[in-house]
Amino acid sequence: MTDENRSYPPFSGGEESLRKEKSIKEAPGSHMGRALTDTSGQVTGEDAPGDYAGRFILFLDVDGVLNCASTTDRLGGYVGIDDRKVVILKKIVELFDAVIVLSSSWKDQWYKNDKDRQDIFANTLDRRLSMQGLSIADKTRDSGRNRGEGILNWIRDHGPVSGYLILDDEGFDYASLGIGKHWLQTSFSFGGGLSEKHISYLQRKRHDFYL
Repeated sequence: MTDENRSYPPFSGGEESLRKEKSIKEAPGSHMGRALTDTSGQVTGEDAPGDYAGRFILFLDVDGVLNCASTTDRLGGYVGIDDRKVVILKKIVELFDAVIVLSSSWKDQWYKNDKDRQDIFANTLDRRLSMQGLSIADKTRDSGRNRGEGILNWIRDHGPVSGYLILDDEGFDYASLGIGKHWLQTSFSFGGGLSEKHISYLQRKRHDFYL
């Protein structure tokens, strides 16, 4: 989404997020973003690999996908999540039998194995998805504008995958990395976000998103 469409403070780093910039900092000794190993040498914690080989992966943005300018739900004074768009998301997940990996900036305080550390946005996202029987399996890691790089790194570390779909309202570095064909663009504009038209498109083009 572009800044001219905003009536709210943008998230730091030019991100599209509608959320307040967080003041939470990692405490000394924190392991966020680092792999831990147990006594057997197996990777544990947030970076532990899951069983994703051969699966189809749905990389999920939130703002402009699960909400839009006309969303009435509010979260901490900012635009929240439209449950009708979560219903559409469920149909997409079922179409591909997909695993959801969070690529949105909402991932900043989302944790796979340490839910007590999550903020209100991550907790709400988990809860609203669970109402439709959905859950987030993992998240990507990036520095903000290089979201595509984070997606490719995730695939490298967890693949091989059968295919993937990127739901996002912004293009970031997708085209420059050659993964634009896997990107389905949505919009934050009034009436935007996921809709039935996206289901129809994906039904027609389903095989284009496989590797």
